[in-house]
Amino acid sequence: MADIVKMKSRRESSSDEDSGRLAKKPRTVHPLTYKSVRIITQGDIDSLYPLIVAYIETPSLADSITDFAIDMDTWPCNIVGSGFGDSNPEVSPHPVEDQLHAAVESYVRDMGLGDGALQIMLPALEWKKRQLRDGVQESRGERARHEKDFATSASAILLALCKNITTLYLGSLGWIESPFQLYMLLSGMNRIPQPGLRNVTRVEAIAGATGSNSEREHAWVSFQKHFNYICRLPALESVVLDGFADKSCVNPHTLPQSASSIKKISIHHADMSSRVIGKLLAVPKHLEELSLSLSKLRLFFGGPSQIFPRTVGEYLSRHRETLRVLDLDMDISNCGCHGYDSESDSDREEGSRHRPNPVSSLVRGLEQQPKPRAPSPSGSSDEAWLLSPSLPVEVNLEHGNIVGSFGDYKSMTHLSIGIKTLLGPTQDGKLAEHPPCRLIDALPPSLEYLRLYGYERGENADIDEHVNEFMEKREERLPLLKEVKGVDGRVEPESSMYKGQDDSTWQRPKRDFGWVKA
Repeated sequence: MADIVKMKSRRESSSDEDSGRLAKKPRTVHPLTYKSVRIITQGDIDSLYPLIVAYIETPSLADSITDFAIDMDTWPCNIVGSGFGDSNPEVSPHPVEDQLHAAVESYVRDMGLGDGALQIMLPALEWKKRQLRDGVQESRGERARHEKDFATSASAILLALCKNITTLYLGSLGWIESPFQLYMLLSGMNRIPQPGLRNVTRVEAIAGATGSNSEREHAWVSFQKHFNYICRLPALESVVLDGFADKSCVNPHTLPQSASSIKKISIHHADMSSRVIGKLLAVPKHLEELSLSLSKLRLFFGGPSQIFPRTVGEYLSRHRETLRVLDLDMDISNCGCHGYDSESDSDREEGSRHRPNPVSSLVRGLEQQPKPRAPSPSGSSDEAWLLSPSLPVEVNLEHGNIVGSFGDYKSMTHLSIGIKTLLGPTQDGKLAEHPPCRLIDALPPSLEYLRLYGYERGENADIDEHVNEFMEKREERLPLLKEVKGVDGRVEPESSMYKGQDDSTWQRPKRDFGWVKA
């Protein structure tokens, strides 16, 4: 009997060990299962075709992708004189069967981008198939044109296949209309049968961060153009821009008003006009956080943009019910502009005079075709979102050349701001003119944290008077205020730390947006 018990015990022990070994056996992961993908180098472009084929054949492989990075400025086909060379692709390209290629073409037709896009995408895919099978003899210029059409088409297809992307890293998207731009725009507008990017919560602009710009120069982009592609994405909450100068004057866009779910905007080391800032601030329905620093990097051409604090303040006031955190670094003493945008309602004027259509000819071509569209989550007209002129801005003349009062803001708990942005520019150790309200009156009752940039006691008697009054009345008027910085010691804003052409200028950090396995 004892022997039987021992044998049973050994069998149970052996069974437990086998179960443990089975439990510890690593799960087999498909080699094309990624968490992050990028389309920045020629190798990335060469990886697109086999990746798309695999994802169309097995759609679940694309479900693990959450991060998507693209920068067209770094593509060899967009760089004059650049060779294609050995690309070292992440996914090895190989000839594809006709049946699988036909499946890719069928998927592209079902995307619903219209005949204009199909006339670019289908020939581009056919060119890639021939290149992989037999090679294509063509000039460098012809190769660049075909590569560009293929890369923009394949990027759009991959974006459509990846349903679970939460973070988009967008560099330059090119200045020529492309299927990629079209897909992003129509997805946000719900103008296609199965719009993508439904789960994107964060967009970061990365132009210049991949090595295409000097680290001490601005990357030139159109802020409005970027916003036009992303602002209607239904889950979008956060937008980050760093190290940019605005090119919107070259290609202005009319943006939708109060139509976006964006809650947080962060803009740093930037050069942009207050008019553009105003347009961006008018896009969110309910903005909760804004961080804005207009530091100057080296300018490729021209001088710095004009900043009128009043314009920024008027657009900010649209969010007085919801704005919780505001970090406003605008060095108005250096901008040379102490007034307001006489065309701060320029969107309205553009709409009434010209009514510009900001969508591309590809979209206008699509409008001629009866295409199915997904229902708009808001129930409102998507065309109205896109084409409606901006709401007029009420210019409060008593605000003069300051950002205005935050005294009626209902939710603000954290405020970081230049003292001159609140009280106005200085002259000969005094305020150039009396502000319309006292410092203590310009602060919201809900404030818990205050940081004043650029103040030093003794430099300006008028400002000292405002600060002294604030310190005397803070407990009574601001009972929730727990922390104050910039009164006992000077706090320099970001914009004053990087000036000139020397080594003190801010350097854009290089970033590696690599392929990451899931």
